[in-house]
Amino acid sequence: MVDILLVYPAPDEFKERRFGFSLDLLYLAAILKKAGHRIVNYLDYSIEVFDLEKFYYHTDKAEVVIIEFDSFPLKRAINIQHGESLVREIIKRYGSGCKRKKKIILFGNDIAIIKSFLGVQGAIFQKSPLAAGGKELEFDYALAGGYSNNINTVVESLMTGTPVPEFQPLDDLDQLPFPDRSLLTLYAEQGGAVDQKPGLQKSTLIRTSTGCLNDCIFCQRKAWHQGYRAHSIPYVLREFSELKKHHYRNIWITDDNFTFDLKRAKSLLKELSNRDLTGGMKIALSSWNRIDEEFLETAKKAHISIISFGVETANQEIQRFYRKEIPLNRFRELIRYADRIGFYAVGNFIIGAPMETEATIKETFDYILNTPFDQVNVKILDYMAGSELYESLPPEKRGISRHLFACKENGLNEFPLEVLKGKIKNFKAEFQRLGERRLKEKISRYGPPYYLLR
Repeated sequence: MVDILLVYPAPDEFKERRFGFSLDLLYLAAILKKAGHRIVNYLDYSIEVFDLEKFYYHTDKAEVVIIEFDSFPLKRAINIQHGESLVREIIKRYGSGCKRKKKIILFGNDIAIIKSFLGVQGAIFQKSPLAAGGKELEFDYALAGGYSNNINTVVESLMTGTPVPEFQPLDDLDQLPFPDRSLLTLYAEQGGAVDQKPGLQKSTLIRTSTGCLNDCIFCQRKAWHQGYRAHSIPYVLREFSELKKHHYRNIWITDDNFTFDLKRAKSLLKELSNRDLTGGMKIALSSWNRIDEEFLETAKKAHISIISFGVETANQEIQRFYRKEIPLNRFRELIRYADRIGFYAVGNFIIGAPMETEATIKETFDYILNTPFDQVNVKILDYMAGSELYESLPPEKRGISRHLFACKENGLNEFPLEVLKGKIKNFKAEFQRLGERRLKEKISRYGPPYYLLR
């Protein structure tokens, strides 16, 4: 049995508040505990304030420290800088090289990107320039994403001093145990964070599938999710049964694209509804556009409350550039139907494509204002490491930057970065002003989109 500490470092910058914790580390915890190892603690510095003495207190108890290097999706910010500083603190306190008393495993989605970005390979006592400034960082193994029993193999090899064998991919996602939510505090489950008091009734995340076979040119996730994989419907039903047993009220489904396989999505929602496994819950999910009226009606019966849609742009030329295929008029009618039956719709949009103009930005903004979205997220196009967009840039333009905003300064469109930021800020203010009354009336009719603490 090995004593293991799991750590999620603080994001490099705290952005818009967002409920969440590391589901990946909780999967690792469940896998490790199933193999007989002990989790001494789960430290999440996106939720709790970092305290060095408390960090030492927990590392003193561990033989292995697993630090997750995440990428943008969870907290909309990478966490490499703080992750690196934690590694250096461990080295400073417990020694370097073969004499070091603590084993260090780097884990996470961003490791897959770092490996391709800098040619890092997982290896015993490797030193490699991982991120900020290209400085060398000592660690024992770097494990890119995934939560198969590979983690047990790494731990056992490090503790016995034997070579880590070649990994075998997990053939069946149903072999995974459910993530170990017992490691979460009620503070975390109620939406508490570094800069935020808890405001939610008991909440959690669940993942029913990974990956997406759509071809979006800006997508970073393909760097760590190869293809599309899904849990069986019986597996998901068992997990929802556990969530109901433990009185969770708000559920965020974290699938990259819940409706990628629309037939499966409908079947799963029908089973959840027929078995009354979601009664008393409010559930949020992401659907990048592939829906119909039947899906909405089925989702309503299963207590889906929020659906987040990736629309990106209302301009067809830019759609083709992004490799999105959205029949915009048909999609608007579906959102109007969703609004009539009580869904809260979130629209996600991007401005800053190379061919973007004042007219195309106005086209997108007008589309949003004429579609009953309850919330919109408008971002500047980001060329992120791991995406096809980023790989299309010549090496001299990428340099050592792991992402570049599309703007005039970077030679990627005709708009200065501050101008794009200003357009987004002004539009969001207009959207909020025009939609405030409608949203208040909707909440009075259907209640808030998630259960709040009274």
